[in-house]
Amino acid sequence: MKKIFKITFFVFFLQSIFCNQIFCSEESDEPFVMDILIAGTKDQPYIYQVEISGEKQLHKYLWLRGGLAGIFDSNKPDLFGGLTLGFRLHGKAFFAPFLGIGSYFGKSTHYKDADDDGVNNDDDAWTDEPGEKKRVDNYLSAIYPEIGMQINIAKEKRISAFGRYYVSTEGRDDDSWLWGLSFSVKFGSDSEDGKD
Repeated sequence: MKKIFKITFFVFFLQSIFCNQIFCSEESDEPFVMDILIAGTKDQPYIYQVEISGEKQLHKYLWLRGGLAGIFDSNKPDLFGGLTLGFRLHGKAFFAPFLGIGSYFGKSTHYKDADDDGVNNDDDAWTDEPGEKKRVDNYLSAIYPEIGMQINIAKEKRISAFGRYYVSTEGRDDDSWLWGLSFSVKFGSDSEDGKD
């Protein structure tokens, strides 16, 4: 894992040094990017994520990311809905490697059978009646480093392939690599076609 990050970091800085008009975007700014992301694990426990996020440029190579994300964990099984927030460091080459760090905070709600626990879970006049259920709320928090490669397929569009290593509050047995793809649309570039 350390070797992967070192190689990506090295390629990123080589790109920033040798970047030119052939290999780099002509845009001097990309203030905002909308992103649709799908990711999952290759091995058990199977974890899947769908994310809709925005990316705001803070500096030449630094972006702030935030959005809504759903995570399904087959080990529970639970469907979590929540927020994701993080940072990415990347350039603007046609092939642009990136490094990032992020966090996720989510909640899931489901109902389970509770007709023998001695509690009136549904606030009616009966306790442990047939079919009685109780609400169970679960919470999930995680932080993750990420690495990946962006391909700027057009002036205002790009696709990305990436890996994220989730370090979960559920314990080390639930830590997992998630691999995924995303499609992005850029907004607010300060360059215009035909403008000198």
